Amino acid sequence: MIPKNGLSTVLIDGAEKYIVTNGGTILTNTSVKNIIVQYSTIQSVELDAGVIIKPKTVISAVPYFDIPKMFENPKNIGLNNLDAFVSSPIISIHLWFDVHFMQEQFVALIDSPIHWVFNKSKIYGKANERLMYLALVISGAHDHIEMDKEQLVHMAHKELQRFYPTASVAAIIHSLIIKEKRATFSPMVGIEQYRPAHTTSVKNLFLAGDWTDTKLPATIEGAIQSGFACSELVK
Repeated sequence: MIPKNGLSTVLIDGAEKYIVTNGGTILTNTSVKNIIVQYSTIQSVELDAGVIIKPKTVISAVPYFDIPKMFENPKNIGLNNLDAFVSSPIISIHLWFDVHFMQEQFVALIDSPIHWVFNKSKIYGKANERLMYLALVISGAHDHIEMDKEQLVHMAHKELQRFYPTASVAAIIHSLIIKEKRATFSPMVGIEQYRPAHTTSVKNLFLAGDWTDTKLPATIEGAIQSGFACSELVK
């Protein structure tokens, strides 16, 4: 299933509206400076602006590497194996061409450093526009994360020409590179035993995120499933 709109529109906008409509508050551009735990219960959450929140329940949805920024000693809340996790990078290469040489909505490339190609022009119903917009994805991009923009764009264009010969006459009008060095956790052999449960040794603290014990790989589906699991536990 490929959404016809960006993931922010599909997953975020509706959730924000629901929270606000039901009396909730969303704080953006705000970091958690410290979380005070006493008697196995979170007593207060200190924000970077000095605001103190006294929560009934806390659901942490941050990645594993941000946990130590909120808790002075994660082992005190039952997280003893955070150092077992390793991050995996993802690179997105966005290209706009003056020729529409790809007809599919998306393809997977075999024996190529480029893993996926998404034809955003087709997906968004804009195939009649002058420029063709492609989004290329490299997962587990350890070997390419240090390449500069020019190198990545050149490699991407060269790979597209292997699979679509017509791409050789297509000029790149615009390009955008997005590097996420810590995009997901790396599903290494043995990591399953260290993925934490949604409950913790702190009574009112629950963990969500793709890195928790969802029985799924590092995916949006896993992250969403963890959120549902936490909501049931809070009930």
